[in-house]
Amino acid sequence: MRHKPVNLVATLAKLRQDLASCTSSVALSAVKNEIDRTITMLTDFRTKLNGSGIEVPLGAIDEVLRFLNAAEDDDRVQGLLASVTMPASAPTRAIKPPRVPVQIEANLTNEQIRHLLQKDLSRSELAAVAHQRSVSVGKRSRDELRDAIREFIDRQDSYSNLRG
Repeated sequence: MRHKPVNLVATLAKLRQDLASCTSSVALSAVKNEIDRTITMLTDFRTKLNGSGIEVPLGAIDEVLRFLNAAEDDDRVQGLLASVTMPASAPTRAIKPPRVPVQIEANLTNEQIRHLLQKDLSRSELAAVAHQRSVSVGKRSRDELRDAIREFIDRQDSYSNLRG
């Protein structure tokens, strides 16, 4: 079965118009169905692009990009996008910002180590600190390693206090 050619720009313009005039849940449902058909059309388009040396209609793609950029400022579109949920098969996780590595300098004092231990150090960073105090790393977890380093420097400080 061959799909009849569809003008992507016209489809998106109609979606925009329907969305702007959407006043009931029935109308919203019709807009959602049209969005589903558009997604199917775009998926077919991507499949065709992957399968052959078809000429890419850059003008149409530019129109889609302009539409999507305009949609960022549209409260109705943002409301729809916010209501879209991830499929049940894709677990949702909070996206963490990239962690900046901490430079572990040589010959740290106990106070500097205490300050570093308050940060979220990686296991390799904790291992570098442990190495400075001759604390065995072994198969310890990050929390166990952090606790072992703390215990060691606390013990060192208590010996220093006993000496005077």
